[in-house]
Amino acid sequence: MAEYLPHATKLLDSFTLSYKEEVFSSTFGQNYKQVAPNGIDSISYTSSFSMGNLTESMRQDLLTFFSSIGSAISFLIPIPNEDDLRVRLVAGSYSEVVSRQGVYAVKFNIIEAKDIGTP
Repeated sequence: MAEYLPHATKLLDSFTLSYKEEVFSSTFGQNYKQVAPNGIDSISYTSSFSMGNLTESMRQDLLTFFSSIGSAISFLIPIPNEDDLRVRLVAGSYSEVVSRQGVYAVKFNIIEAKDIGTP
């Protein structure tokens, strides 16, 4: 079972999901081109998140979580009043911002996880 993102309540109030459809195209003579969806589930989303106003221990929890799952293991981001997002971390996409006052932010990119055999 997938784990939940630690301290998910620190996600900023809004975020954007960018959708992309994977297509298969074939070009024939006289510049004729045929385009079709690549499979039955050809649309996926990506997004960038920022978690701000973190304490040192929250920052460390997140960095440890990202380090342990890498980009191969999916995790869940709870979205109030909607289905949880099942996502994977984009490899090498997380970073931290450190302020002088000991307040931290962590930024990361995700892509939709399409795990076979999961509900």
